[in-house]
Amino acid sequence: MRSPSLLSVCVGLLALAACGSDAGPAPAADSSHGIVQASLRFEPAAPVPKAANQLVVTVRKADWTLAGTVAGSAMAGAKVELRATLAEPASEVSANLAEGDPGQYSTDKLVFPGAGNWTLTVSIQAADGSKTNHVETLEVRCKGSMKAGES
Repeated sequence: MRSPSLLSVCVGLLALAACGSDAGPAPAADSSHGIVQASLRFEPAAPVPKAANQLVVTVRKADWTLAGTVAGSAMAGAKVELRATLAEPASEVSANLAEGDPGQYSTDKLVFPGAGNWTLTVSIQAADGSKTNHVETLEVRCKGSMKAGES
């Protein structure tokens, strides 16, 4: 029986790496800074319209392995901005996030003017000038049967 060639083993490993794993979507690639991973956390956990919401963005420089695991360190000294858009009715909110602990960027004054499915774009500029974006969708809705802005 003939053993596989080194070329076919390399091609197989590349295909495995390209397919990824069930660990979720890979973070945005950044040509000069490697891979940047951003995770968003809101307080309250389910943001409400017409009220101040806190947003904390954790930014890490990440290294992805073939097994789909992430190892990395906090990305300190970055410039982090949020742009949130709502298609219908057209609305936009933006905020500059301040760094607290290394790699933790936040604002506690994020007010969504209305309920709906918002597209959040977090723009990250590393201290070395390299840039990347993280995009996700967030549903903002009123609590229970209350009107927007009531607690």
